[in-house]
Formats: sequence, C-alpha cells, structure tokens
Amino acid sequence: MSRANPAMIPSPFEPIAGTQTMPVNIGEQSAGVLGGLLTNNMTVPASNIAGHALHLYNLRNPAHLPNVNDEEPSRIYALNGSITGSVVRSSGSFITSSITANEPTWFRAGTDIRNIDYALRNIRPTDVSVIEAGNDIIGGPVQGSVTVQGPGALLVSPPILSLMSVGNRTFDANNCPVDYSQVNGLPSQNAAITVMAGLKGKQPSYEAFLAGYLDPANVGSMPDYLVLTPAEAALPDPATLIPGVKMTSVIGDSAVPLCRCTWRMNTGWSKVAMTRSSWCPLWRARPATH
Repeated sequence: MSRANPAMIPSPFEPIAGTQTMPVNIGEQSAGVLGGLLTNNMTVPASNIAGHALHLYNLRNPAHLPNVNDEEPSRIYALNGSITGSVVRSSGSFITSSITANEPTWFRAGTDIRNIDYALRNIRPTDVSVIEAGNDIIGGPVQGSVTVQGPGALLVSPPILSLMSVGNRTFDANNCPVDYSQVNGLPSQNAAITVMAGLKGKQPSYEAFLAGYLDPANVGSMPDYLVLTPAEAALPDPATLIPGVKMTSVIGDSAVPLCRCTWRMNTGWSKVAMTRSSWCPLWRARPATH
C-alpha cells in the first residue's frame, strides 16, 4: 500500500516527478525507483537542494495525507488458513517479505501468520491496526518485527517478538529522533500497543472484566489481594512534596525529582530543565525548556 503522495506521480503536466533522490519520468520502469516511491521514507535533503529537486522534496511530505478521510481499514484475511510471506535468498542472506501500510490494516488468519516484516500506519487517534492469528504469529528469519507510525492502537494476538510504536518520526539506536524524518500529516502521539495470548481461538470478554473488576457493586466479592486498604489508597498531600526528599508510604518509597531530570516520553527520551514554581503542585516545578 503506497505511502506516496499522488503529486509525486509523473503526469503530462509534470513529466518528471518522484523524489529528489529518485526522480521518475513517464518512460522510466526501474523497479528500485518505484519501490522507493511506494515506501516514501523521509530522508535528509541535500544541503544545496534547490529548484526542481526542492519542489519534489516538498511534494512527498504534505501537511494532510491523501487518505486522511478514509476511515475504512484495509483487510488481509485467511479465514481457515495462514498468511505467509515469501523468504528469498540474496547475496548469501535470507530476506523476509515486508508489508508497508498507508492506513490502519487488519491481518487475520485462522491458523498462522508467518515470515512478514510489518511497517504499519495509523492516521487518526481512533485508528486500530490488528495482527491476529488462531495459532501463531512467527517472524521471518531476518526481521519479522512490527513498527507502527501514528496514533491510535496496535493489537497483536498472540504477541510477536519485536513491537515498536514511533509516532510520526524515526528514532536512531540511541532512541533519539532522526532529523527530517517527521511525517507532517501524522500527529506526534504514539500508538498504544496491546498484546494478548492464551485465548485458544476465543475472544476476551470485556463485559465480564468490567463487571468483575470495575463495578463497585462487586468489590465485596474480590479477593483481598486485589483490594487496597484505606491507608494504601490514601495519596500524599501534593503541597507537602519537596524536590529531592524521600517519602515513605505503606506501598513503598518515592522521591520527588530534583531540578534536572531525565524521563520517558511517548516519543523517546527527553531531558527537561525544571525551575521552582508553584505552577504544578505535585512537582512544584514547570518545564523551562524542552
């Protein structure tokens, strides 16, 4: 499923289009160039980019994706069988088949899903991508991972080895955002990832879960280890929290961070400089820079 912007397709009005590194003219038939157009991965522009090359670079990353108003997911189903990707040998190495999606996609198979590397994409916060097999989801010999762009959710059942949610950009080996990798048409929020195992072909009963654990009328029938005592349920007074001071409760010890901290965000590791303020009663601090 192509991630290319239709404006990147050559036409009689613009016979040479594509990208800055992969310009395509109407008569060209290069499989490698066409493959690069379909995946449309964001790359760093040349420092001296100008003219038509700059025009092509801007075409590939619009502020609004072409299918932003298409709320129907793509579906790949095998009712009683398996979905199996091809494994090919190239230069002495095995290569796993890959699937690139430009919108929420549902993969469902009655038995197995095998030998596929997934590059999925959600567009809206309500989007859900699904990979679901009756037996097993087995990655290929090389990758077999799942990467999802955009917000919303990813549901995998049973779980696969490598799952990653990247929001609207790419991250390097140090979990830092890569410059110029941002997809302008996607929000920065990551997709939530849900994995389920041991269902044995059945579907979870969310109604029974809500009734058993969240309905106040059923609290009295819960086992003791699921119920907090009044002392355990009491939260500390935010006004008494002091940065750097360790506090002890019946649940465990905690400390308010000092003025400089490193914390985990949805889109990677971020350092936030903090200054004293009454802006936030819990932290007694507010971000000065991001």
